[in-house]
Amino acid sequence: MEFLKKFLGGRFSSKNADLHGWQVRRLPQFELLESRELLAVNLLGPVTGYAQPNNPAEIRFELAANTSAASLHFLAQQSSGSTLDPSQLSLVNRSTGKTVALSNMVNGTTSSSASAQLSGGSYSIYIYADGGSKGNFTFTISQETQSHAGLDILVAAAIAQQLQPAGWANRVNYYNGLLANTQYAGAASAMPITKYYPVVDVNNDGKVNTTDLNLAEQLVTLTPSVATIKSHQVIVPNSTPPTLADGGSGNVTVPTGQQVQQIAGQSIQPGQSKTLADNQGTITLASNGSLSFTPGSGLTKLAQGEKVTVTVPVTSRDAYGNEYTYAAAFTVTGKNELPTLVNSTPVSLSFNQSTANSGTIKTAEILAKWTDPDNGAKLSIINPVILTATTSNSVLNSQSKYTPANLKQYLTLTSDGVTFTVSDSFFDALGLNETLTITVSYGIEDEYGTSPDTGTLTFIVTGKDNPSVLNATQTVFNNIISNDNKNLKKSINPGFSVTDSDQRDATGVFVYSFSNVKDGLNNADSGLITDFDSKTGTFNIDTSKLKNRNANSVVTLDVSVKSASGGVVTQKLTINLNAIATPSASTVLTTSETTSITNKIKPTVEGSSGFTIKNLTLASGTGFGSFPQGISLAM
Repeated sequence: MEFLKKFLGGRFSSKNADLHGWQVRRLPQFELLESRELLAVNLLGPVTGYAQPNNPAEIRFELAANTSAASLHFLAQQSSGSTLDPSQLSLVNRSTGKTVALSNMVNGTTSSSASAQLSGGSYSIYIYADGGSKGNFTFTISQETQSHAGLDILVAAAIAQQLQPAGWANRVNYYNGLLANTQYAGAASAMPITKYYPVVDVNNDGKVNTTDLNLAEQLVTLTPSVATIKSHQVIVPNSTPPTLADGGSGNVTVPTGQQVQQIAGQSIQPGQSKTLADNQGTITLASNGSLSFTPGSGLTKLAQGEKVTVTVPVTSRDAYGNEYTYAAAFTVTGKNELPTLVNSTPVSLSFNQSTANSGTIKTAEILAKWTDPDNGAKLSIINPVILTATTSNSVLNSQSKYTPANLKQYLTLTSDGVTFTVSDSFFDALGLNETLTITVSYGIEDEYGTSPDTGTLTFIVTGKDNPSVLNATQTVFNNIISNDNKNLKKSINPGFSVTDSDQRDATGVFVYSFSNVKDGLNNADSGLITDFDSKTGTFNIDTSKLKNRNANSVVTLDVSVKSASGGVVTQKLTINLNAIATPSASTVLTTSETTSITNKIKPTVEGSSGFTIKNLTLASGTGFGSFPQGISLAM
């Protein structure tokens, strides 16, 4: 600026000139044009952020250390389609933790701006939302500097029009006394002006020429000091990040101009997929920048129609390197998952006929073999069917007695479980410790469908011994003469027969035995029963062994039969023994007794079916020549 002082000479004074401000001055011959003009040099942005009430967005930036008193201008503007009202800005020096005063604060409905003088350091500027609004915004930081139409050289000077140098006709543009140094081609009105220089006799040689022009450029070129932002970061309020919802489509699109960098803290590139924690699902980043979500096994627990929103933090970056955090929300609607058999081992139950006539496999025990991931799924047992039935008795198997068709009526399904009942006499053929094993298939359904799987139940029934039935055609024997010296052994045949419902016993061998032999005096007469046949139960009674042969007596004994299973049944027999009376030879029948002669003899042979009177004679003096009427020899 020294050359201007020299050029203006005594016509320049501090009173009417301000070289620092380059104010316009009018002098007699010269005109000094204003060359100072505000130019906003963009330092950062526009970057995109998100703000909401009580949770401002934070934008961190770092000014280069050599920055000194740079005049910075901050501007937050509502993004297109947003309802955010950015009502307030605040600035904090993060290096010192102190608030920096802002000037020129302007708060509008859709924008907010302010200025500050800053030097090198780390800063955070906060953008607040007003009136309950929230949404996206754009943010810029610019610097005010001196320039003229954006040119590097910021000097202009007035020259006298008569000082037009010879030979410059094609290079000089006399516009308000300014000389343009340019590659001129064409009309002056089309000349692209790039630099302005004052044309004066800078070197005092009495000439104004290119030498003066070059000297002037060296003297007056001013390069503005432009601040440098070394780095920045957009901090989105993560407590309630902006949500990018899929609307149930399974796809989310980030804002235009942004590229997804991370999914749930995992770096991702286009074409890649990332699996979320707990197998909630897989997110795939498409080449167009959209995100698609595929539900995983962790969400199969959703019941049919049940909805859940899976929210995933997404970090994106714009072309300026600014990072943004969003909540990508994917809505998943549950579908029905059919029950699955997870343990194919049959549920088994054993019971013994001797202690129980039925067995129930409980519902809870059956359902423990199954799984259904759906929340609150209600499982039910359906269609129990007997598949096979076998016994440990090969004869019963060959007889096809216990077949699935014959047994199906004994299988029932209740809310308590599946029950098999054996109380019917149909099962009496099953012998002691013999087993009947049946296998049962069944299905499971939930509220919305039937599983393709089937389970198996096993019932094992152990048989009991059903007692044999001992039948006899005769159990009481009368008029067995006890003192017949000609035949002391009397044959006894009760006519025994045995029936047994157990198949094995019915076709087996029965063994007879006797016990508890007693006479009428309750004496146990040893040897009274002889020739006992264990196969038929017949025997002889040897009356010679009676302790009182000449007296009427009642003999009792027990005859038992034992089955192949070891079961025993007993029949009591009664034998009435009658002694033979021996009439005295001196018995005299008087006349008055002639009609009751049998009454004298009969009492001694009571119980006999008949008797014969021998050697009956008439005593002398009876007056009868023959037997009286009513008396016969054989009776």
